[in-house]
Amino acid sequence: MANAIVGTLVLLGLACVPGVPIGVLGGVYLSEFGSPRVNWTIRFLCDVLNGVPSIIWGIVINALVVIPMKSFSAYAGGLALGCLMIPLVMRTTEEVLVLVPQRLS
Repeated sequence: MANAIVGTLVLLGLACVPGVPIGVLGGVYLSEFGSPRVNWTIRFLCDVLNGVPSIIWGIVINALVVIPMKSFSAYAGGLALGCLMIPLVMRTTEEVLVLVPQRLS
């Protein structure tokens, strides 16, 4: 049981490395900076990526990481989960920052 818990925590940690910083920085950019056209494009792409099934991300990461390395690794799983996290974290961060009143920021 301990191996499963440790493996889950390692995979989650590896997923947070690319997912959280890119998502938070992208969400801040969407809510504070950028032109309306660029923001609309990024929001649209995030919404599309939120709809991509996890099996597709797994196949893409398998083709780009696992096959060239010729071995399975936790890094590939963390990268796949990180790719799943980025649009979700980005849109959530943007929505939370939009809710903050202007006088508080």
